[in-house]
Amino acid sequence: MSKTLAKTLFFFIIVLVVSCSPKPSDQTQKKITTISESNVSTEKSESETATISDGVESQKQDDYSPSMIDKLEIPAGFTKRYIIQEVEDFSYGNVDRKQLRITLPVGLSKQEVELNIVHATKYYYDKNKPDGISILGYTKNDDIRYFYTVAMGEYAPNGDWGSIGNNIPINKFKLKVEFNRSYFLSQ
Repeated sequence: MSKTLAKTLFFFIIVLVVSCSPKPSDQTQKKITTISESNVSTEKSESETATISDGVESQKQDDYSPSMIDKLEIPAGFTKRYIIQEVEDFSYGNVDRKQLRITLPVGLSKQEVELNIVHATKYYYDKNKPDGISILGYTKNDDIRYFYTVAMGEYAPNGDWGSIGNNIPINKFKLKVEFNRSYFLSQ
């Protein structure tokens, strides 16, 4: 096969894969919950995005300890309902970024989904101390290679995966959770 033909074929395969991948839709629903230093929760609904702030004073990323993520609270009696299916490494240079793909059962409430995202974030962060974490939630029968079908959480500076870097003050970190509305409509 000639090089030109191979390059053309490769291009068409890439176009086909990209065009067939599920795209975010307006069915993605979001909720905003901010937990401040006093742990008082406030809710805003601006196209619904959940933001949970760490509230720890300016300590560097290198100074990690499990207590720095403690503002992400898990209520007593919480039962973990997710399974980590895959951990993907999106690191570059000395920036350690991880993406977890988890499965959740059908029929959970938004609060239960959010608590499972928070738990997975705390669990993975406490164990591995990456510079940022993204968690994609799916139901058991979904293909985890595509767009999340339940929810997505990003624990990063200002809740933005693209802002992850080294030595960012931990007080800039937030957990932002987005929900896929279709998961809750099917209940």
